[in-house]
Amino acid sequence: ASGRSGMAAELVLDASSGATCLAMAWDGRFLAVDDAPDDAPLVPERPRPAPRRRGVEATLALAVGALLVFGPKLRAPGAASLRTTEARSSAAGAHSSMLQLFEGPKPTCLCLFDVDRTLTSKQGESQRCPGTRQLGGVEDTSFGGGTMVLSDLAVNLDKTFCGACYRGIVTVGPASGAFSAERRELVKALGGPTWTFSDKWSFASEVSSLLVTGARDEHKQETVRKMVDWIRGQGASIPDAEVYFFDDNTRNPPPFAGSGFNAHQVSCQSRNGIIGHCGGLAAEVIKERGVKSCGALRPPAAATPAPSAMNAPPPPASPRPSCLCLFDVDRTLTAKQGESDRCPGTRIVPGVEDTSFVPGTMVLSDLAVNLDKTFCGRCYRGIVTVGPASGAFSNERRELVKALGGPTWTLSDKWSWAHDVSSLLVTGAQDGHKQETVRKMVDWLHSEGVPMADADVYFFDDNTQNTPPFAGSGFNARQVSCASRDGVIGHCGGRASEVIPERGMKSCGPPW
Repeated sequence: ASGRSGMAAELVLDASSGATCLAMAWDGRFLAVDDAPDDAPLVPERPRPAPRRRGVEATLALAVGALLVFGPKLRAPGAASLRTTEARSSAAGAHSSMLQLFEGPKPTCLCLFDVDRTLTSKQGESQRCPGTRQLGGVEDTSFGGGTMVLSDLAVNLDKTFCGACYRGIVTVGPASGAFSAERRELVKALGGPTWTFSDKWSFASEVSSLLVTGARDEHKQETVRKMVDWIRGQGASIPDAEVYFFDDNTRNPPPFAGSGFNAHQVSCQSRNGIIGHCGGLAAEVIKERGVKSCGALRPPAAATPAPSAMNAPPPPASPRPSCLCLFDVDRTLTAKQGESDRCPGTRIVPGVEDTSFVPGTMVLSDLAVNLDKTFCGRCYRGIVTVGPASGAFSNERRELVKALGGPTWTLSDKWSWAHDVSSLLVTGAQDGHKQETVRKMVDWLHSEGVPMADADVYFFDDNTQNTPPFAGSGFNARQVSCASRDGVIGHCGGRASEVIPERGMKSCGPPW
């Protein structure tokens, strides 16, 4: 039986085995109560008459009555086993049921969106990002984590041309994980299952929906191809030229060239390095053919909020910086814990733990405190350290990025590992081999469209082992904390006066 509301119920009796199955459908999703194995078909495939049209009340009455009559035959002891599955074609034409929700012509276009800094804004920045909306009680775990903030694009999506298109998600991250409140809000922002085909999420390696996680940066065009093939399998007719992809990350639109799809970068006026800051704007959702990028690492406009609340210096003027300064952390950017009184120019950071060597309260070195007064104040900046900098999402990492000038100068607040460099903030770089990590970082910069000559890369480290291997690398390396030593490592950390744009490799030497 079925009602005009879109609900349908069906009772099937298998005379040969005595099996019963009650299947209820609502807008193409089926709820089954049955005694069949979990991998059995939802409803036995057999010819059956078309259901008669009834009201919602009749449909519900049939469902409840069937449960009362056939309930004792259900296998689960004491309670029926409930399972929810996506609608399938073998169960009452489920593939077409979603398409039938549209009266008149069905959508012939598809809009796909990244999540972090595209559909969302940076957490805690709603007051500084016009048009965004904070969702109280909904956690967004991306990057630093915090309360979810929908971008202007997400809030006003229905006012764009995508309001007449199917919609979906292509993201590398987990969108805060399965069954999360963030995923629920994202589907709601996209208009609900009517426009996304379902509220099911799938993984890029096995696409079975329009809500896809695990799509690798720079390879999202491959995931979009799988999604288009999947939606065509559901009966939707979407030409490649009517597929529009929107992403804030500098790396993701260019690979769409030649794919037949359209790709546009968003959050162009509010940047946090290679990613967005306030997220996409509805005004950026334009029905334009081809691939459109903001321009590599485009600096924010003057009227746009700064990328973070880190009191960063003004964004690099055009042309962009042509030099790169890289620093070790422990006893280079920091001083020995508890020694600030004996180390001039250093600064204690109250409440921030530094776990290196002997744990204690973090102390920034004179170099870190006065970095903007050195020649590195006009260069991009980064970190190359063997240690964890007190671990992911730590306060120490936050303070280190702040000391370097914020994401405007480090290109993002993302940290990566030396074996897989994807940022200018790198941990796990082995002592005596840091020149190899620096090579990877410079190569990564080149891949992001940032030209950087080897001769304009300057590396600073307190450890006696780390500067000599740079000889012959083409990079410049200078040992610091020369006047305050603790064996092979520094004591008070680097001094701003040691940050000199001098070519070649320079060590303190015993003694300095």
